[in-house]
Amino acid sequence: TEHWHDATCEHVGKVDKDRAAHIDEDGNKRCDECDYNMAEAVAITIGSVTGGKVTADKTSYKEGDTVTLTIKADTGYTFKSILLGDADKTAEVADGKLTFTAATATTVTAVFEANPIKLGASVKDASGADNADLGTVVFKNSGGYKYGDAVTLVVTPASDYFECTSLKISGSNKDYAVSIKANGEVNLGAVNVENLNVTAVFTETYKDIGITVKGNKLGVTELLAADTEITVRGIASDAPIKTDGDGKITVVKAPIGDTIYVSAAGYLETAVTVT
Repeated sequence: TEHWHDATCEHVGKVDKDRAAHIDEDGNKRCDECDYNMAEAVAITIGSVTGGKVTADKTSYKEGDTVTLTIKADTGYTFKSILLGDADKTAEVADGKLTFTAATATTVTAVFEANPIKLGASVKDASGADNADLGTVVFKNSGGYKYGDAVTLVVTPASDYFECTSLKISGSNKDYAVSIKANGEVNLGAVNVENLNVTAVFTETYKDIGITVKGNKLGVTELLAADTEITVRGIASDAPIKTDGDGKITVVKAPIGDTIYVSAAGYLETAVTVT
């Protein structure tokens, strides 16, 4: 409430006898002698926000000062609204700025909203060609996801003869195929991108194969009689398979790339590579 006659705010070279009260005879809240701003300080408080920033052009204000706020959304978010106290001032924001006159203590509340993630998925075979017949990969939340959400996929082979051998998302080299659960779900965790494309590669890992069984005994090669019990090693089931009338057997769900071993009582075991 006091000032130094004919002095700046630093009061350089002044002594106590030069101190005097500010004078405001015209009522403009500025000292008629030194133009000191006599207005009361006004607190402008910016509330905590998620997804963006609101910054003021100064650290302190007095009644009547012009306040300029700069509003900027973070990547993946969009500015939605701003309140000065209870008053919605969203419509007054221009080019990311809001200007108003400081009058009373005010709390600023801004809202930023996460953007929807644009989702895409494709299914390919081992050669890299599109082939939707091999299986599906879908996003568990049919309502979609927003930036920063935890995303879950559901991977389903067309049959148990196929397996998802590669599962990758855009912008990452990580292969999520090893993370597929028994129910087909894969949790990608929080996804901080606005475009998410998933590529699933399905590979045929099993097949049914037909084998004509001939026995080599005493130098004679002949088709085995119908209903001859054949033992096959290297498949999930160890149950004997019987030949049909043409001396053939069908091995169900033989693992591709593996070798299975076929034998019958009294005959040599024969190795067969599943291709």
